[in-house]
Amino acid sequence: MNKKLKPINGKAKNIKLMSIDTEDDSKGNVILIGIYDGSSYYSFENQENAIEFLLSLNPKSNTYIWATNLMYDLVNIFYGYFYLLEIIFNGSNVVCAKLKGTNIYFCDTLNHSKISVKEMGEIIGLKKLEFNPDSKSYNKRDCEITYNFMKVLDNYYNKLNTSCKFTIASTALDLFRRNYLSINISKPKDEIIELLKKSYYGGRCEIFNMNKIKGEIYYYDINSLYPYIMLNNLFPNPNHFELYYGDENFSLDNFGVCACEITTTENYLPVLPYKSDSGKLIFPIGTFSGVWALPEIKKAVEKGYKINHIFFHIKYKYADYYFKQYVNDLYSKRLETDDKYMNMVCKILLNSLYGKFAQGNESYKLVPLSECDGNELYCIDNMVFKKIIRDYPVHSNFIWSIYTTSLARLHLFSYLEEVYKKGYKLLYCDTDSIIYEGKKLFDESNNLGGVKIEGKFSEGMFLLPKMYYLKSKKYEVYTAKGIPKYLSKDFIEFGKVEFEKPIKLREGLRRNIKPNLWVKHLKQNKGIYDKREIIEDGSTFPLTVF
Repeated sequence: MNKKLKPINGKAKNIKLMSIDTEDDSKGNVILIGIYDGSSYYSFENQENAIEFLLSLNPKSNTYIWATNLMYDLVNIFYGYFYLLEIIFNGSNVVCAKLKGTNIYFCDTLNHSKISVKEMGEIIGLKKLEFNPDSKSYNKRDCEITYNFMKVLDNYYNKLNTSCKFTIASTALDLFRRNYLSINISKPKDEIIELLKKSYYGGRCEIFNMNKIKGEIYYYDINSLYPYIMLNNLFPNPNHFELYYGDENFSLDNFGVCACEITTTENYLPVLPYKSDSGKLIFPIGTFSGVWALPEIKKAVEKGYKINHIFFHIKYKYADYYFKQYVNDLYSKRLETDDKYMNMVCKILLNSLYGKFAQGNESYKLVPLSECDGNELYCIDNMVFKKIIRDYPVHSNFIWSIYTTSLARLHLFSYLEEVYKKGYKLLYCDTDSIIYEGKKLFDESNNLGGVKIEGKFSEGMFLLPKMYYLKSKKYEVYTAKGIPKYLSKDFIEFGKVEFEKPIKLREGLRRNIKPNLWVKHLKQNKGIYDKREIIEDGSTFPLTVF
């Protein structure tokens, strides 16, 4: 049966929500569990009493209990009692947990907004109290902040006629289906999806110069890159396509994807992405094969690439501006409103829709050991992580996500190329940002797809993707992915730092250590930049692939 993504009729409804937060002694022992329902605060000093309370809630009432960093709180509440839950993971992230036999769900605020409880409190005007894990007042305030922040999101989602889901991406999809999707969209067969998936790549992140640079350094950000692409481009109609082997009916002006062997020109800024043997996304030169969206292949041919052989291509018959009104409405509301909450909600919804159309079919569940069938990872308390392979979701047509990211890379490429042609020194790029040494080149704009200056600096150095520093007379920026912000400078300057962090559930299973135990962690920079070839003068050049 051919499943379809269909419009949703009817008015969205608010959800029934609560919040939960836990305190512990950093040794894996819970001190306090707090639950807040918007009017009453309940506190418990042990797991059993908290679980008893949760089991006393109306099991038939759809109730969404929100926490920030949900897995940490679930461990504190349910460690030893995981058999009471159904937990769904996307990679290492918890999508949601369900109390078995009920309609009570545990959800993570981080799946809607990647901000801390303190930051949520600043937004809604509730100040986080000074840290005191033994204090009920401290715990209650965290519960109040979490509850009220999610209440704000839920109310503003409702004003836009969408329902608050487990994740912001699912919420954005609900908004799209309720208000903007006018036709049924068929899901491709699995064999087509497997072909399409090969042309789905992420953002471009490269270092063009490894030296310490002194001069006029400009850091530009592209405004709302993905919404800009969705607003201004035609997207293939997923309902009407043909798969061809060879070059029959092939044209660079088609809508679709193509698997081919290509030979590049020897150039500083290649166009086409390629997955290296280590799984990293690179932009090489040479002769190699891959699957790409046709807009990128067309641009590559314009830049001198040669198509040697076509293995297959998928041609879509029609295309339309499926996301134009979605982006226009949300962006207009951002421009027109003085309401900080509406502005925030529209911003996160604008950036969260495109990836939903490439959702995979694999997830993990924490299940009883008795359900083992050979696809398990680790074991704890007679529970195992089980890999679940389902049908692809009905919304996974893939081509819409493929086109969004492909056209976004081309938009970034246009800015990189302009800097290079001007003779300025490219230093770094990352998905929607460009850093170079030279003179001011681009006029700033608040429009979608335009650029704004994030900073002007006099010194900078790039060590690895997402690891660099920039300095000016007024301030400095140190960035090191995976390192606490306050330690980024030490990590870049000394190559290592030590800090405490909790043992996560999977790490605890792997190392046979109790989760949520805070331990010292030594992080050393052993990375080697291998996405471009480093030349003797410190500049970089594309890798050659044969």
